[in-house]
Amino acid sequence: MKTTKAAALRPLLADVQCELNLRLANLESAGRPGAESTGELEKLGDSLTMAAQAAKTAAALRRRMHELVIMENLERRHHQEARVVREAPIAAARHDAR
Repeated sequence: MKTTKAAALRPLLADVQCELNLRLANLESAGRPGAESTGELEKLGDSLTMAAQAAKTAAALRRRMHELVIMENLERRHHQEARVVREAPIAAARHDAR
């Protein structure tokens, strides 16, 4: 069975979502901002930035996969309709020959 372009992106999406889950879990274990040192706050800011980037990447991948599914469905429908149009004159000719 042919793998669709959208399906080919699923492993990448799974990796990005796993990374996002790990980053969010690390953020949950962070202390309260008032109790952290300046260096720890900077690390927290970096962690938030990386988590936000992972979330944006996951969202972009999902959007792209959705677009690919729509395009694949339209292409499949177009090919089916084109085949019907090509085969209709042949079927008519066969019918007329009888």
